[in-house]
Amino acid sequence: MRFWLILSFLLLFISCKQDIKQPNGNAPILAKYHKKILSTTPDSILYYLNKCDKLITENLPDSILAENSYLKGYYFNKIKNQPDSSYKYYNKAISFSKEKIRYKRELNYFLNLAETYLNNDKNANALATINTFETLVKNSKNNSKNLEYIYDFKEKYYAKFNNTTKQLAYNKRLATLYKKSKDSLNIFLNVIDRANIYLKNNAYKQANHLLDSLAKSAQKPSNPYAIYRFNLKQGDYAYHNKKQVQSLDYYKNALRYLKKDKYYQNAQVFNEVKQLYINIFETAITLKKYSIAKKYQDTIASFQLNNSLKKDFLFHKMTLNYLSKKNSTTWKQELAAFYDFLNTMEVKRINNKLYKLEKLKTSEQELIIANQQAALKNQRLKKRQYLLLFISLFFGTGIFYLYILYKQRKEISTKNELLLEQRLLSAQMNPHFASNVLFSIHSFIKTEPNKAENYLLLFSRLLRQNLESSLKNYIAIHTEVALLKNYLDLQLIRFPNKFTYHIALENSFEDAGICIPPMLVQPFVENALIHGILPLETAGEIHLQFTQKKEYILCTIQDNGKGFRLKQAEKKVSSTQLIEKLLRKTISNPVSVRSNSKETKGTIVYLKIPYQINFNLNL
Repeated sequence: MRFWLILSFLLLFISCKQDIKQPNGNAPILAKYHKKILSTTPDSILYYLNKCDKLITENLPDSILAENSYLKGYYFNKIKNQPDSSYKYYNKAISFSKEKIRYKRELNYFLNLAETYLNNDKNANALATINTFETLVKNSKNNSKNLEYIYDFKEKYYAKFNNTTKQLAYNKRLATLYKKSKDSLNIFLNVIDRANIYLKNNAYKQANHLLDSLAKSAQKPSNPYAIYRFNLKQGDYAYHNKKQVQSLDYYKNALRYLKKDKYYQNAQVFNEVKQLYINIFETAITLKKYSIAKKYQDTIASFQLNNSLKKDFLFHKMTLNYLSKKNSTTWKQELAAFYDFLNTMEVKRINNKLYKLEKLKTSEQELIIANQQAALKNQRLKKRQYLLLFISLFFGTGIFYLYILYKQRKEISTKNELLLEQRLLSAQMNPHFASNVLFSIHSFIKTEPNKAENYLLLFSRLLRQNLESSLKNYIAIHTEVALLKNYLDLQLIRFPNKFTYHIALENSFEDAGICIPPMLVQPFVENALIHGILPLETAGEIHLQFTQKKEYILCTIQDNGKGFRLKQAEKKVSSTQLIEKLLRKTISNPVSVRSNSKETKGTIVYLKIPYQINFNLNL
C-alpha cells in the first residue's frame, strides 16, 4: 500500500514538472517560425503568425515575445498598410527593452517604429522613440554601429523640416563614426549626403567644393550604388548651373551604375531608377535631343509612377510633343490630360487637408472630454478623504486647470488650423489665370510658335515654383518676389505694351533672413492688372513696395488704372477675401484699399503680412 502511494506521488510530481517545462519547449519552434516569416511570401506570413499565437505563453524568453510582437507590427505595417495596428505591436516589442540594448534585433524594433511614425506624420512620436533608443544604446557597450543608425535617422528626420543646421550636425557626427571604424564606403556616401544638403538649400559653392574633393580623391569605392550617388549629385549640380550636356552624361552614368546594384529590384531603389529616368528625359528635352527623349519616354510609360513622378512625366511629355512639332491634335490631348491630372491632384490635396483638419478638431474634443472625466473621478475620490472645504478648493483648482488646458488646446488647434488654411491657399494657382495661360499658348502655336515656346517655359517655371512653395508654411521674401516677377512677365507676354511694373525692397531685407507665407500677394496684383490696368486705353503702371514694420511686412500694391467705386469695393474676389479672412486671425485690419481720390489716380492696396526670421531658408 505504501509502495503504491509513493509511486502515485512520484508520477504526479513528474507529470507536473513536465507541464511546467512544456511551454519553454515552444521557444525553439517559435524561433523556427519567426525565421520562416522573415523569408516567406506575404501570403504565408499570416499563416505562420497564427501558428505562433497558439504557442505563446507568459514564461517564454523576452527575446521570443518581443520578436513575435515585432513581426505582427511588420505584418500590419508592410503587408496590410494599417499603421495604427502596427504601432500597437511595435510598441509592445520595444517594451521588453530594459535599461540597455541586449540583442541586435532591438535595433529593428525601434527603427521600424520610428520610421512608421515619421512616414505617417506623427513626428513627435518618431523623435521620442529614437531618443529612447539612443538612451538605451548609450548605456550599452560597443554602441558605435547603433549610433550610426540613430544619427542617420535624425539626419532624415530634420531633412523633412528643412532644418539645415540639425541635418549638418548629425551628418558630421556620422562622418566621425565612419572615420573611427574606417568605413570608406560610408565616408564617401556621407560626403555626398552633405553635398545634397547644400544643393537643396542653393548653397552651390559648398556643394561644388565637396563634389570636387570626391572627384579628385585617390581612393574611390567600387560599390555601384556609391558611384551612382556620386554621378547623380554631379548631374544635379551641372543642371542647376545650366550645363545640361554634362548633366545628361552624369545622369546616364548614374543610371548605368544603379542598374548594377544588387538591390536594383528593391522597391525603394527602383523608385530612384524611375526618378533618374525622368531626370534624363527632362534634360534631353532641354538640350532638344528629341530622339533620346522619345526613347526614355517609352520606357517611363511602362513604369507604375506615383503622383509626383506622374505629374513631372506628363508635363515633360506635353512639352516634348509641342517642341518636337507633333500634330496639334496629339498636343491638345496631352495638354488636356495634364490639365485634368492637375485638377484631380488639387481636389485630392484639398480633401486631404480638410480631413486632417476635421480629425484634429475631433482629437481635441476627445482629449478635453477625457480630461474632464479624469477630473470628475479624482473629485469623487477626494470627497471620501478630505473635508468639504478642502474638496471645494480642489474642485476650484481643477476647474481652473481645465480652463487653462482648454485655452492651450484651443490655441494649438487655432494655430494648426491657420497653417492648414494657409497651405490650402498657397497651393492654389488662380484657375482663371491657369486656364487663360493654356488657351494663350494654344492660340500662339500656329501664329507665333517661338512666342508660344517662351510662354510655355515661363509658365512651367512659375508652376514649379508655385507647387514647391505650396509645401511650405514660410518662404524667403526674395523667393516670393521672384514668383511675382515670373507671373508679371507671363502677363506681359500675353498683353504686350499694356503695362510696366516695378518691385521695390528695402535694403535691410538683403541679409535679414525674412520669410513670409507664400502666394498672398499675387491675387491682389492680378486684381490690379485685370480690373485696373487692362480696361485702360493707354499703358498702365503697377508698383509694389515691401517695407518692414515691427510686427509685419507692409506690402503696397499701387496701379494707375481706372479704380472703382465704393459699391464695387464691397464685391471682393473670393481669393482676396479668403486671404483677408486668414490674415485677420493674426493681424488687425490686414487689408485696406484707397481708390480714385483727389491725390491718387487708380488704386492702392495696403497688405499687412506676418513674417518670421529664418536664415536656414537662405542657404
